[in-house]
Amino acid sequence: MLTALTSNTKQMISGDEISTEAFQVLLVEENESIEGNAEEGMMNGADGYSDEEESNKPTSNTNRLIGFTVLAILPFGYWFLKRRKAT
Repeated sequence: MLTALTSNTKQMISGDEISTEAFQVLLVEENESIEGNAEEGMMNGADGYSDEEESNKPTSNTNRLIGFTVLAILPFGYWFLKRRKAT
């Protein structure tokens, strides 16, 4: 027999004690429901949200382009300031 030590555990097993066999069955049932939800989320997107829709938005692509440009300019700005201080 397994004894619930916390209130969350008592709520999960619906009582204070549960047999090991019943606990194993409970874990398998919960694991199956989690895997089913994860597979549905991967196929449909979570809550109807899809990464393809996000990547096709023009603002998303614009923000990426601006970010890459800023990252590319940083080394040149550092080089220019370092060179300016040396003279």
